[in-house]
Amino acid sequence: EAAILARRGVGVDNNPVAVELGRTLLEPVSVREFDRTATAIVDATLQEYGDLYETRCRSCNTATALRSVGYEAAEPKEVRYRCGACGSRGAAPPSEHDLVRMGRQPEFAYTAPDEDIYFGWEMQKLRRAGVTRWSELFTHRNLAVASFLIGRINETKNNAVRHWLRITFTSALAQFTKMIADFSGRAGGPSWKLNCYWMPDKWQELNPVHYFANRIKKTCSALRELSALPCKWGADSRVELGDSRDLNLESDSVDYIFTDPPYGGEGIQYGELSMLWGLWLGHAHRLDSEIAFNPYRSFDQTHYERGLSAVFGEAARVLKPGKWMTVAFANKDPDVWDA
Repeated sequence: EAAILARRGVGVDNNPVAVELGRTLLEPVSVREFDRTATAIVDATLQEYGDLYETRCRSCNTATALRSVGYEAAEPKEVRYRCGACGSRGAAPPSEHDLVRMGRQPEFAYTAPDEDIYFGWEMQKLRRAGVTRWSELFTHRNLAVASFLIGRINETKNNAVRHWLRITFTSALAQFTKMIADFSGRAGGPSWKLNCYWMPDKWQELNPVHYFANRIKKTCSALRELSALPCKWGADSRVELGDSRDLNLESDSVDYIFTDPPYGGEGIQYGELSMLWGLWLGHAHRLDSEIAFNPYRSFDQTHYERGLSAVFGEAARVLKPGKWMTVAFANKDPDVWDA
């Protein structure tokens, strides 16, 4: 917003995923260059793994790409597709043709990032399900495709295009996992709907290439919007990875501050919930310096209160006398408001 208004803006965030997103937004790229590079990556992925997601249309018997597979626990129940030849939509029990493809164990062209899951507040459903590694959130074929996509993306030579591709990848990453509940189309499309990691009993395995291609279209639309704005991108605005209790700014130097702190007693843990994206983007976790209320990390209400007090004190230091700070905040608990 500062860049759009031709003002000098400094963004500060403790979360490296948020910092990469902010920096990417400040460096729009050509829609043509982004789309050309993204399409080439999709084509290469289809060349390598497209056969894994092939089904046959039940109307015309033509080979076509599936959209998703509906599961109950570990058992595939239904294959969904839209036929590229006759245009019909299909949903049918998986055939032997489908089961063979689901059972394949494709080799990985790139190493998939993986590590033990950190069991914070938002991971307790995974703990109860016996899931201990991030790789267990994916089917084998979807993990192979996801690693191929991010591998090719990270090899992109144009820095700005690569950053936009990485952010586009994160926007689709949750759809590659087993966390997509199967509500039979009654809940606004397949997405990560809960503010926690989970393994629903009824879930969908989505075709990652199809859903990544959809996200490419949305990114192209966003880039067109940004290109139409009358501003000089990247000239005076920047985003820094840092702690708002210790700002790299001179005293009495800032005209306006906008901040949206964590919401205290509620269980929405932004650091934990972005750990999946951080893992795939190669970012180290910074949870220890997060200001939050989290009994699973021994962050009590006093920790939260002291952290915000330090942030607001630092904001007062850098803000010019008589200038303003906006704090976006919502909570139903009076104790959190008191803090």
